[in-house]
Amino acid sequence: MTNPMLQFFQKPLCQFGVMGWDLTLTNGVLFMFVSLFGVVAFCSILYRAQMQPSRWQMLVEKSFFLVAGMIGPVNDQLTKQVLPFTLSIFLIVVFGNVVGLVPGAFTFTSQLIVTMFMAIVVFLVSIVLGIKKRGLKFFKQFVPHGVSAWLYPLIIPVEILSFFTRPLSLGLRLFVNMVAGHSILAVFASFIAGISVISVCVGLLNAVLFVLEVSIAVLQGYVFSVLSSLYLQEAVKGH
Repeated sequence: MTNPMLQFFQKPLCQFGVMGWDLTLTNGVLFMFVSLFGVVAFCSILYRAQMQPSRWQMLVEKSFFLVAGMIGPVNDQLTKQVLPFTLSIFLIVVFGNVVGLVPGAFTFTSQLIVTMFMAIVVFLVSIVLGIKKRGLKFFKQFVPHGVSAWLYPLIIPVEILSFFTRPLSLGLRLFVNMVAGHSILAVFASFIAGISVISVCVGLLNAVLFVLEVSIAVLQGYVFSVLSSLYLQEAVKGH
């Protein structure tokens, strides 16, 4: 049985550098561009919107309103400002997860550096947006409403620690789910060898697991976006 963890190693496809910078094209970078192209093609359907929408157009519109519903009312000012950012995160994560399930493809969301980078970007955007909207009142979120003053020395450090661990939990959640799901699929797929009753049963089980993994891939994109929108809302509106 081949090592199921080998699928998470990046491989150089084209090595080159410019002025001392290593710009080697790896399979991870390649499928980042593939996912990005898929997101652009998916969203471009709205530019060809028709009065009688096609199934693809309905899917795009449902994705739009799904993400908008995470943030708040569609006509709300915050929703209008944050929606493009949150929708982009949702679609990139979903496409990255789903594209990685194609045989021979690479799941770039299974790389901790990628998921942590996205989580840190969300974290920094929430801080910048919160300070821009609320000014110094942004830091009041570290003092929960209704807490007695004598508890401040205990509560404030806990709130600060909780605040700064958000990107860690956000990035790790996506990373762990993608690695675990893809590893299980790889293990069961390696058991299918030859034509026998056992291999057929394992093949059917693997097909069920594949459908489940597709659902998890979409769900993880949704969870990542929900938590991102919650962090953005809390930064702007407080607890």
